[in-house]
Amino acid sequence: DDVQWADAASLSLLSSLLQSNEGAKRVYFTSCYRDNEVSDSLLAWLQSISGFSLEQIKLESLTPNGVNQFVSETLHLFPRLTRPLSLVLHKKTGGNPLFLGQILSALGGSGRAPPLTSSPSTKGGEICFSLSRRRWTWDIEKIEDLELPDDVVSFIVTEMKKLSADLLFGLKVAACIGSRMTSDVIDILSAELTAAFTGTTLADVLHKLAQKGFLTEHVCSRKTECCATSSGSLRFEFVHDKIQEAAYEFMSSQEQRLNHIRFGLALYPQAVNNSNDELLFMAINQINFAGPESIVDGDQKYIIAGLNLNAGKRAGKRSDYQTAFSLFQHGMSYLEADCWTNHYGTSIELFDSAAQAAVVVNDLEAVTLYSNTVNSRAKCFDDKLNCISVKLKALIHGERYGEAMGYFLEIVKVFREPALLPMHEIQEDMKAMNSVMKGLADETLLSLSTMKQKKTIALVKIYCDFSDVLTFVDPSFVPSIALRCMQLTVQEGLCSKSPIVFALYAKSLSLSGTSNDIGESVRFGRLSKTLQERMGSSDCGSLDTMVYYVMGLAQPFQALTEEFKLSMKTGEQSGDVFNAVASYCFICLMSYITGEPLTHLRRKSIDCIVQMKEQNMMAFLGIHALLHSQLVALIDGPQIADAESVDDVIFGEKKALAAAGKDNFEALSSYEANQLVRAFLYRKFDILSSSSFFETISDPTIPNEPFRVMAFFFAGLASFHLAREAKEEEKKWMKIGGTLLEKMECWNKFISWNFQSKMLLLKAEKMYCLGETESAASLYEQSIKSAHDHKFIHEEGIAHELCGHFHLEMGHRLEALESFNSSVQCYINWGALAVARRLEVFVKS
Repeated sequence: DDVQWADAASLSLLSSLLQSNEGAKRVYFTSCYRDNEVSDSLLAWLQSISGFSLEQIKLESLTPNGVNQFVSETLHLFPRLTRPLSLVLHKKTGGNPLFLGQILSALGGSGRAPPLTSSPSTKGGEICFSLSRRRWTWDIEKIEDLELPDDVVSFIVTEMKKLSADLLFGLKVAACIGSRMTSDVIDILSAELTAAFTGTTLADVLHKLAQKGFLTEHVCSRKTECCATSSGSLRFEFVHDKIQEAAYEFMSSQEQRLNHIRFGLALYPQAVNNSNDELLFMAINQINFAGPESIVDGDQKYIIAGLNLNAGKRAGKRSDYQTAFSLFQHGMSYLEADCWTNHYGTSIELFDSAAQAAVVVNDLEAVTLYSNTVNSRAKCFDDKLNCISVKLKALIHGERYGEAMGYFLEIVKVFREPALLPMHEIQEDMKAMNSVMKGLADETLLSLSTMKQKKTIALVKIYCDFSDVLTFVDPSFVPSIALRCMQLTVQEGLCSKSPIVFALYAKSLSLSGTSNDIGESVRFGRLSKTLQERMGSSDCGSLDTMVYYVMGLAQPFQALTEEFKLSMKTGEQSGDVFNAVASYCFICLMSYITGEPLTHLRRKSIDCIVQMKEQNMMAFLGIHALLHSQLVALIDGPQIADAESVDDVIFGEKKALAAAGKDNFEALSSYEANQLVRAFLYRKFDILSSSSFFETISDPTIPNEPFRVMAFFFAGLASFHLAREAKEEEKKWMKIGGTLLEKMECWNKFISWNFQSKMLLLKAEKMYCLGETESAASLYEQSIKSAHDHKFIHEEGIAHELCGHFHLEMGHRLEALESFNSSVQCYINWGALAVARRLEVFVKS
């Protein structure tokens, strides 16, 4: 309910729930929001879920017939008897259900329509129960003549003015506490407010307010979440938030602040004594509602600042980073000008903690402000370490990669670290380290001592965070970071970032492409996951995306997709929205690689784009926009390449490439790979021969990662086709195709599920080029069977089509026709409808 007030993380979680239950028959979602309080983020969310099986229902005000049904059921009379009264009430309330209920209550006076008291403009008894007629009756003329406020809030305020002092104060207490009061809160405040009531208790007052229709009283038969810590099982809730709003506005701002500080200070000791987190946050929020201006004593301000610090840490442990950030900010608001002199410890910890929380909630300005404050006020370098790391991480999350690079170089200089070198310049050092690692058993590595030096721990964090930048800017330097982090690990032990260090090292080993190094790569990929499980580290949000570069050599791509789904849910539940959205991006990429139906994937991709926009993840958005354009091009046709926008959620490919950044290696290589795949599937061989992606393949500094399998696969197929077509360059194309085939053969040794069908099809194409037609025919059939068995529907379609062209060239027209028809069906099942149409036209011609 009240989705219009939901934050970005909550909306993201709702999207995930909707997506994961799409098509489910036993799950029913109802989301309600007020269309006059819609924000831009909610509009974007509503657009993102429009593709799901949802029905939108607009709740209008009650019609005259609706009001008549309401009145008829309230008064237990036939609709024909209540119609004249209902028409008058509809005119006065506009059909607002809350307003209607309040007016009926007031008009009933001492009678028992939904009970309330009468207002100054009603004398009560305009509607009354007739004992002689044994039914409700009314004076229609008096009701018509009544002068009522124009809105429901004003009407409720007039009702409140008639309450006794005790009831009015009880309503104010409830309004200050919030929409709900449980037994434990009532018990604590009753002791504090004994003198405020005349011969009654807070619980009794709330009960009377419930009788009068302001509150709803609930008595739980067993302990539930709402009152799990209560000694009793009673709770009161406002009937409507408008009633709470009216009751709160009934107080002056000074009275509001005094009540909040009084209630907060009463609740806090009990929350601490009972280790009750919910009560703790309620107490702190009450104090913060009052604000620092309510506290005169300076020492008391510092105490409250400390309370906010502790509560913020507690919220962080619960992964509620938005609440933690807010509490740290409140804590800082209680600090006075001399805080860095008289309360240095509390001050630096508050600013440090606020900077860390600001990174997670993606508030870069706050990170910069708090980090700069710490750097200028810290008494020693060690006190600056955390904020140095946090500021770098914020620049990365904000995708300000140029600034991040400059800041990183400054940090490295301060730490007196060696310069980063490209991979080909550290090969000997990597071999030496690999030799040492091979001599250490898994358990030895997992049981290394704990890193002690704060400076070294901060340095490892900085290196691990900066590796994310290099993935986009220049991946050839990642092995240098991996090597340095592993050296520090061997020398000084493990820290919270060590799972990432192992994953970086695994990724660097996978780049060499040799069987020995790939074996070690898979080993360290698994060790990184094991180490994270043992350490329970919450500082490794990007581990799944990091290990992904390696684990495609150890488990089926489909299983990796499921791991990313788990990583995404973990990010959503922990409040780490950045890594949750990054995982979502990888889910879409893996779904493309595994041949998931493109129509379903297109919907997921749109939802992912909306979330990236909300988090301002422009570099990710640029890359993902290219993937989305590829999906649409396969479904609707290649003309999408010239479109200004795609699906009304992203710009066209050229703008997407520009948005990702001209130095974004990932975006550029993705664009080139997509063009190559598209050219091959649409048989645009003139584009194939001029593709710059072949130059990328030959560059020794380009990562040799298995997640580029689609690009390498299609590049190999294109190379062998061009070798047959361009006889003058046959040797060149055969060499490129042979290199890519060797890559698939190497990877296939580790996991045939992912690479067997690709390897067999490349072999078939090679045999076709060499004129070994019997071997080629057999390999085509083997590739088709492998793709089918391993559930790669798109590869099955490609293998069928290439097999068809082979048979057509051999003069086997019936076999060719059978292969082409099978290919069309596979393309349709994949969702590549435009590709299927292209092949159907070819077959007919």
